[in-house]
Amino acid sequence: QVTFSGVTMRSGSSTDAGCMYVKGSGTEVTLSSSTFEACWARYYSGGGFFATSYSSVRIESSKFVSCSATYYGAGFYMEGGSTAVVRDSLFDSCQATDRYGGGFYVTASTVEVSSSTFLSNSASYGPGFYATSSTLFVNSTRFVSSSSDAHQDSHFDMYLETSATVEC
Repeated sequence: QVTFSGVTMRSGSSTDAGCMYVKGSGTEVTLSSSTFEACWARYYSGGGFFATSYSSVRIESSKFVSCSATYYGAGFYMEGGSTAVVRDSLFDSCQATDRYGGGFYVTASTVEVSSSTFLSNSASYGPGFYATSSTLFVNSTRFVSSSSDAHQDSHFDMYLETSATVEC
């Protein structure tokens, strides 16, 4: 298990995972009071953070600000049977420029989000949060002033597709 506390990652850039990439069964990462700012996934996904392959992530009192990705999950991207717990965190002004999940994108994974804020994020679909084939638990979380440039039915802050289950 790896814990990052009070860490700031700024202006990281890569094809995927602009600032942090986590992969592998049994891999556990905790972020506490940390900031991901202006991180950029130039081609694909996970501007601020990318988690895959059964990894486990815990995010507490952290910020994802002005992160971007061309396709999926500008602030945070998660796939492949991974799990995440997000508490007291902020996803602000993150932009998926060409696709889904400005603040957060999740596929085939489980996420619990509580006491967090998704503010002024943008994407074609799911500017705040986009989920497909996943299970979400969302409590005491605010979605504010997000924007979408796609179809009329895509402007909702949270966009669910293909077997996504949500408990509020």
